[in-house]
Amino acid sequence: MTSVGYDKGRPVETACHEGDISFQTDSDIGGMYVGVPTPLFENKNGGNNCGKKIKVSCVGGKPKCKNSKSVELTIIDTLDGDFIEISNKAFNIISDFNIGIIDVKVTN
Repeated sequence: MTSVGYDKGRPVETACHEGDISFQTDSDIGGMYVGVPTPLFENKNGGNNCGKKIKVSCVGGKPKCKNSKSVELTIIDTLDGDFIEISNKAFNIISDFNIGIIDVKVTN
């Protein structure tokens, strides 16, 4: 289980698209993106998981979770710590902004 919060605004640069401002529009990935801890960001071949899709599901039931929904998100960034940060659009699908931080299950 991982803790998740929603982002406070799209980063100007990400680990996957450093300096590529053209990527930084939500329309490129439908507003469904995620920043993940380094162990999830790095792959076993020495590269990274930029652009890889992962499934994020809210766990714990109501009132924190909306109808056991899950979302498919595109990895765009790496974070320090043991949490993930998902887009506002994705967070609102699986929970409510007033909750703030929820527990999730992440699957490939």
